[in-house]
Amino acid sequence: MSDETNSNMTTFDSVIQTKQLQIIKAAIPYIQTTEQKFLSIYVKYLELNQTINLFNKKEDALKMCSVDSESDSPNEKPIRMLNDIRNYCSDTEKETIDMILNFFNAFEIYNSYLKKQGDGTGKSESPLSFFKNFMTPEQKEVFETYKTQFT
Repeated sequence: MSDETNSNMTTFDSVIQTKQLQIIKAAIPYIQTTEQKFLSIYVKYLELNQTINLFNKKEDALKMCSVDSESDSPNEKPIRMLNDIRNYCSDTEKETIDMILNFFNAFEIYNSYLKKQGDGTGKSESPLSFFKNFMTPEQKEVFETYKTQFT
């Protein structure tokens, strides 16, 4: 299937779906109710049959769905998974996923800070100075304003 037709499909669905199944699914709402029931069940049967055939192949059939990469950091796989899942979520669920992704990003920044501290240069930098490196000039200005008010 082309990328245009499967842009709303999960990677797994794109492996088991055929163009013909997608056409039948698109037509179901437009046919008589009695035929809708039969075709809906038939389409699900074909999808199940395709899934079973996928697992019965000698090679690891789902490996083609795999997004593993040797260069991924330990947190990269869950981040990529959450970003993919996010495409199918409501706005409220997206906010929750965004919060989790922000946590992962903060954790990565903190790990970068720890690595920089242990780089063997003997030069120690405060966590606040380190995080200022990631701020825009406007954010730095606001930060300095609040810092002087609290010290």
